[in-house]
Amino acid sequence: MKYVFRSSEDITATRRLRASLEDNNERLRRMRRVLHANLQPKVAETYEPMQTRHAKNLVLDILNDPKNHQRHVMRYSASVIMSFAYGKISPTSYTDPEVVSINRFSARFCQTMKPGAYLVDAYPILRFVPGYLSQLKAWHTEELAFYDGLLDTVRRQMREGTATSPSFARFILEHQKQYQLEDAGLGYLAGVVSAAGYDMTASAITIMMMAAATHTDAQARVQEELDHVVGRMQLPMFTDQEVLPQVTAFILESLRWRPVTLGGLAHLANKDVIWKNYLIPEGATVIGNHWAIANDPEVFPELQTFNPQRWIDDAGRVRSDLRFFTYGFGHRKLWTGPATIRPSFNFCTPHQNYISVVMDARPKTIYLPDTMVNWPWPRTINPHYEDVKAEVDASFRDFKALSPKSQEAFDKCNFALLTALLYPKAPREHFRVGCDLMNLFFILDEYTNFKNEALTKEMADIVFDALHNPHKKRPEDECVLGEIVRQFWAHAIKSASLSSQRHFLETFPAYLYSVVAEALDRGQDHRRSLDDYLKLRRKTVGVIPSFPMLEMAIDLPDEVFYHPVIMDLAECITDLVLIDNDMISYNKEQAIGNEGHNIITSWRRGLRPYPGPWAITPTNPSKHRNYETVSTTQCTICKSYLTLCQRSHPTWR
Repeated sequence: MKYVFRSSEDITATRRLRASLEDNNERLRRMRRVLHANLQPKVAETYEPMQTRHAKNLVLDILNDPKNHQRHVMRYSASVIMSFAYGKISPTSYTDPEVVSINRFSARFCQTMKPGAYLVDAYPILRFVPGYLSQLKAWHTEELAFYDGLLDTVRRQMREGTATSPSFARFILEHQKQYQLEDAGLGYLAGVVSAAGYDMTASAITIMMMAAATHTDAQARVQEELDHVVGRMQLPMFTDQEVLPQVTAFILESLRWRPVTLGGLAHLANKDVIWKNYLIPEGATVIGNHWAIANDPEVFPELQTFNPQRWIDDAGRVRSDLRFFTYGFGHRKLWTGPATIRPSFNFCTPHQNYISVVMDARPKTIYLPDTMVNWPWPRTINPHYEDVKAEVDASFRDFKALSPKSQEAFDKCNFALLTALLYPKAPREHFRVGCDLMNLFFILDEYTNFKNEALTKEMADIVFDALHNPHKKRPEDECVLGEIVRQFWAHAIKSASLSSQRHFLETFPAYLYSVVAEALDRGQDHRRSLDDYLKLRRKTVGVIPSFPMLEMAIDLPDEVFYHPVIMDLAECITDLVLIDNDMISYNKEQAIGNEGHNIITSWRRGLRPYPGPWAITPTNPSKHRNYETVSTTQCTICKSYLTLCQRSHPTWR
């Protein structure tokens, strides 16, 4: 088999430079020979002193600043990889420009390699459309210049006599003729080593630290072995690996328990393959399913149990008949980082005392973080806020759509201020449309919040019809929602670009009819699992239809609006909004008996195996229902919030 390649990668010439995308030919064999010469186990032993030096620095970093242990692991990984690939001696930060660039290129590559990411994969004729793949070609030019630049630096150091450290880049320059390596792609050959190594190495070590923190019994067994074999006055070395089977077993089980990658790089069958009476036809795409292999009950009984002893035989040695392909289907070595960290620290969860309390039968209290404390993004208010707010509020009151109590709640919300923060640079007309949209979200929520599925569906159909017929007079006996939506859209299309109009009409119905699905859940008292809830909530929160307001002044192509990277960022933003929204509204929703559609409710369902009631603290004697005390301190419920913030704003740690 050969690695599958996408037409979009092929057209940018990247395929001819990357070993991972090369056909099974002589060129690939030459690349593999030089890689094998530097990565085979015997040669890898020569890198052990360098890895040990960086591992000791990692221990000191964590000791001095334990809260940022993940960043320290990233720095360690980057240091090791850049030392190996380019002979960089000075400590490397995860935020160094070279590392940031490699990370960016890797993300682009992974995105491009997704089957179906570009229409040209299905319709190769699109490669001849002028400008269609211009972005990919620009990325390729940038990436090629970057890797060639790093290689040129090593070449210059060799010429000046300052390249004192061995490195993979130095090796391929010294042995270019021996391995018959072409100049084109030489930079890529060194670059892919660094790109493939540092991120997964950091992830693997972090997973092992998490395993130690959550499985203290297994951690204790490893510590006992380290104390007995190595002692407490020194750190384990590579030479100790054979006599530390519990350390190796812990590493193997950690990587099986939480695989670093769910699936390997896609391969393409270049001929019919018969394997155990199965036919893999020529042209089929084959992807190694790491997650399924790690969770095969026939190979790993009680697969949900974290059990390092499954890797130990009756003689107390690491089993030779059991394997798991952590990174890909080839040889990898990862030992010194985890082994060096483990004897230096006892890992525990940030809220281990709290978690232990959850297991008893006493009442419980939910703790929620104050997510605004360290908000990293600057806030800017649209300059048209004051005058547009007065105009929009007056216009909205003319509909007389709300009861006095609901109108009071509406006035307190100040959706114009929210819009001014969302669209700080929008011109006046477009800012006004954004305000109308925020008001529309409020009125739809107000009208459907306690309605059954049939009535909610009727309102949704009215809104849908009004959007598609903004110049048609609405029936006199119709719900006021129809006229509100009609006026909103009739005003919007006067100044909105055609692409923004189309994108809004394509995204708004998903929000609209997700509200109907919520009403059905409410009527049947159906409580969703966390995963199912998030699928629905990402629609009901209304974030995605808000994005077209940002493009009202431009014609944004579908290739940009629906680009996988943009969609991924949009999902991050959506999750940040819905988590904050649900946390803030939970107390009120629970007090009035409408907490079914909330992430905390879905999260709590996952905790039901734990015995005992939840802490119920009366907060309003006038209400028949009480609701739980919610404090503002970080806990495990919103680890996902921090993860999302880090994905969308990498400098926020």
